[in-house]
Amino acid sequence: SGDTEFLRMHSFLFKRFRLDCPWYVIAFLAKSVVLALVPVLPEVSLQFCTMAVVVLATLCINSRLAPWRIKEANDLDTFLGAVFLMVLVSGALLVERSDGKTLGLFAVVVIVMGIVGIF
Repeated sequence: SGDTEFLRMHSFLFKRFRLDCPWYVIAFLAKSVVLALVPVLPEVSLQFCTMAVVVLATLCINSRLAPWRIKEANDLDTFLGAVFLMVLVSGALLVERSDGKTLGLFAVVVIVMGIVGIF
């Protein structure tokens, strides 16, 4: 009775995702929390790097595992994540003050995550 009551009470979290990906709820909420806390970071380039890493990580997870129950939701989430990442990288080019070390680290992280996402 306890398990069914728990699932009924928290069904708004679990019903969106496939049954074999219940952990994606935590990843989805963690992404939202991290993106909401990004403006607290002191440096603009660090904000861009953090946002890009989070968006790219969730984009790789979403495209690899397709956690949403509906195929169109997976496709839409992947498309919107890619568009958001392109807008984010385009906006990063407009930052006047930037630390070369942070941007170098950003480039390395993006390349590594892209390679890991391919495989």
